[in-house]
Amino acid sequence: MKKRLKMILASLLGLIIFVIVLLDLSNRVMQAHVERVLEGTAQDDIVFIEVDGLRIATRQYGLENIDVIVLVHGFMGNSFDFHEIALELATSHRIIALDLVGFGMSDKPSDFDYSKTRQAELVAQVLEHLDVEHYVLGGHSMGGEVVLRHAHLYPERVLQLILFASAGLQSGQNRVLPRPFYHLLFKNYFIQRTVFKSVFANPSYHDADRFNPMFRVNSTIPTRTLQAFSRAKDDTTVLSFIDAIEIPTLIIYGNEDTWTPPENGTLFHAHLSNSQLVLLEGVGHMPFIEGLAETLNYVQDFLNGAGR
Repeated sequence: MKKRLKMILASLLGLIIFVIVLLDLSNRVMQAHVERVLEGTAQDDIVFIEVDGLRIATRQYGLENIDVIVLVHGFMGNSFDFHEIALELATSHRIIALDLVGFGMSDKPSDFDYSKTRQAELVAQVLEHLDVEHYVLGGHSMGGEVVLRHAHLYPERVLQLILFASAGLQSGQNRVLPRPFYHLLFKNYFIQRTVFKSVFANPSYHDADRFNPMFRVNSTIPTRTLQAFSRAKDDTTVLSFIDAIEIPTLIIYGNEDTWTPPENGTLFHAHLSNSQLVLLEGVGHMPFIEGLAETLNYVQDFLNGAGR
């Protein structure tokens, strides 16, 4: 009986090792494929700004305009997430989209304080470097929490807030995993492609042409940096200060968002006294991509009306 049990355990272990090796090999093949497909694609639109010894990547649009909109992406996102809506808004506004430290083309140190508060402070430093004093501030998912903390720290600078499928209601520290798990979860092409598909309600947005550039950038994030992000913790929760924010706020969620459920939008709306809530039908976690036309209309109406 013991001998049979040992054989079963050995077989299971062998199968697990085989699956891990197969996943790693197939992932290497797909990474090489992505590199070949994207070879030669330039990043000419990136403008780097150095603050506190860190290089922060930005994409800027509509530089001839006076009124400024600042956009902050979510976890495992980057400034290019906003490219489509930024092009539209740039007809009337200067758009500054940032890569937060640890993401996109910005520096990714493993010894950085990745708390949302520190990220919010860095956003302020970047804007000070650009001599931008007042601005509309928009954030997606995790970036929503960053902009809420920024608005709490610098209320005199923020003219209006836009929350796209914002996170930030849950408090507490993330679970820190062993490094191999970060490599498996965040650097494997097939796992990340599955995650990517879950972000959109409409399958037409699942195409590789949209996913591959994002995967290429995210595959450069060191596992030690991802661990450092998990260790980071803010001293305060969003719920501890959100009721004091009086800045006009537009809250946009997709009604089919499985990452930040639309119920979160209802709760944000209840706490932000000067806010309006929009739920987009048939839209998932990226309303400014999947629901671009509707989102753009609501944002433009908000910019031209509330809070001015």
